[in-house]
Amino acid sequence: MARRLGWDQLKAATRKRYEGAGVSRADYERGVPLAGARGHKNTPERPIPFGAEVPKRFQKYYNYRYNKPMRMLTENGEVWLVSVSKRNRHWIGSHWNAIHAYLFGNRDARKGQPRKAWWWKGSYDTILNQFKKLTVHGMPLGEDGSLGDMQAFKFMTDPDAIEAWTYEDTLNFESLYMNVA
Repeated sequence: MARRLGWDQLKAATRKRYEGAGVSRADYERGVPLAGARGHKNTPERPIPFGAEVPKRFQKYYNYRYNKPMRMLTENGEVWLVSVSKRNRHWIGSHWNAIHAYLFGNRDARKGQPRKAWWWKGSYDTILNQFKKLTVHGMPLGEDGSLGDMQAFKFMTDPDAIEAWTYEDTLNFESLYMNVA
């Protein structure tokens, strides 16, 4: 680890910034952590705790990163969520991959080649079981674009319900034409 410069060796602007952040010469020489004084205490790389105010200079980055709507298949059907943490985004993406693996088995429907799910070692019939106890927190996005309150959502893991959801938008062409005798 690099050694710190002495207080007198610091540039005047650096000393002024440290003093403005409450780090005195004695604190500096004692070895007080400087992350807060350098402006690195709350940055996008160090996520802001849930419910904390996002600093104005990071709002554009934060909104771009965490407020993109993300589709999730819940126990009650499909829902679009915003303000989903990085970890929960990971689980939602893994759930979609698990649904794809369950529906198409070990075959990639587009290429007809074996589909390798590196994170799943078991049978594709039980791939959804790992999501039964997980919950994801997010704000649901309404049909009119309004935001709901922060809620917890459970993943849809029932294989029959997933297959029904998969085919619910399938059009039955026979129902379009009247039977004329």
